[in-house]
Amino acid sequence: MAEILLLYPPVSRPCEAPAAGALLKAHLQGCGISVRAVDLNLAGLAYLCRRPRPLGADDVWSRRAFRQVEKNLAWLRGPDGFASFARYRRALFDLNRVLAEHGRRSALQLSLVDCRAEGGSLLSSANLLRLAENFSHHLFAPLFAEILPPLVERETPAWIGISLNYLSQAASALALAGFCRQHFPGVKIVFGGGLVTSWRARPDWREGPGPFAGLIDDLLPGPGEGPLT
Repeated sequence: MAEILLLYPPVSRPCEAPAAGALLKAHLQGCGISVRAVDLNLAGLAYLCRRPRPLGADDVWSRRAFRQVEKNLAWLRGPDGFASFARYRRALFDLNRVLAEHGRRSALQLSLVDCRAEGGSLLSSANLLRLAENFSHHLFAPLFAEILPPLVERETPAWIGISLNYLSQAASALALAGFCRQHFPGVKIVFGGGLVTSWRARPDWREGPGPFAGLIDDLLPGPGEGPLT
């Protein structure tokens, strides 16, 4: 069982592990607080890469990219992936092609390092709230539904902390918050991370969760060690 469940949403560079979450987890555990941390970014990108090729992705490049997914993932996860820059570059391009084809069906510009909404700016709180309200249509919603209910049932956390460091995570973070609010209404939800710190530093920001009131319980700018202990 864990008192706090820390979630790291897609999309950020999968080759850079979320060190801040690991440090926060270690600090909280040192204070006697039980914590479970889950990297949904890595899980989400792997999940999408392994989904079947969507209808319409019938060009030569797309067919090859989907056919070579497992080989490219294995190549990049082992030492051989760095032996040939040309092979490394091709593997990245092919995986990005796979993600782009999946993202296009959800009006997202998606890659291994970025996620942008084609239908509206992620700088708008109204657009972000719409993503939370319509979380079931988000590209990663099936993954959330597969992983989170059994995890929350097993861990029974009192808090869910969602780490939001980059704008590329905003769409998934809001969809994730919407999912958690509907499925786990008794659990408190907070946002933390670099992007949250930037939001709270704005002179026009209201106290507490600001425009996200009703969706989340609070935003925690700066280091999370203090507020969570």
